[in-house]
Amino acid sequence: VDNIYKIQSVTDGSTCQPGSVTLSASGAPTTGSYHWYESLTTEPIAGSTGNTLQTPVLSKSKTYYVAAVNSFGCEGERKAVKAEVVIYEEVAITEVETGILSSSYETGNVWFLNGTAIPGATNQTLAVSESGVYKVEVSIGTCKSTNTREYSVTGLETPLAVSGISYYPNPVSDLLIVRVANPDQISSVELLSNNGVRLESTTLKNNEAVIDMRSHPSGLYLIKLIEKNNSVSTFKILRK
Repeated sequence: VDNIYKIQSVTDGSTCQPGSVTLSASGAPTTGSYHWYESLTTEPIAGSTGNTLQTPVLSKSKTYYVAAVNSFGCEGERKAVKAEVVIYEEVAITEVETGILSSSYETGNVWFLNGTAIPGATNQTLAVSESGVYKVEVSIGTCKSTNTREYSVTGLETPLAVSGISYYPNPVSDLLIVRVANPDQISSVELLSNNGVRLESTTLKNNEAVIDMRSHPSGLYLIKLIEKNNSVSTFKILRK
């Protein structure tokens, strides 16, 4: 006489993208074994009598079944075990405009620079402020997709002085300061979009102009200084 054994617990398995999945069960003593099934109506999978099953490569999720078997070959109730296949598109990085990187995923992003997570950088887009290797990591359930892109930033020194003109900080997140050694020569200071559309215009006070960037989205902008002799100087800034 040998008792009928019951499955005490099962452990589902998963794979990121198509692959093999490991499933496991417990309930049979050392004198017993297991039968694994691809469905409730099929014969046991040949050669699979241990407490684990390594599935073939799966392209979609599938439910298997397992039963505990006693020393006489009598089995107990079959329990379902799920092999989950998580299918997703690998994340891609594109440069949507100069100095702005974008993930192909709207949510779940974490950005890294040279292997270190950038504090607070979890949006779909990232304003690039320095040269290096940028990586985005996206969590899709228990899976992760990553992509990297090397980026070189030029012309964004802080502060940068040209012919008595300086502007800082660059990149900027709040207030941009434009300072001019000879303010009598400058008639106006303008903020332009990356494609040349004028967004704001101001004048100098006490040798400097203050431009509030907080209402403008992240991206690349131009500072345009118009001199009284109608000559123009243009400088790039990056809004973080």
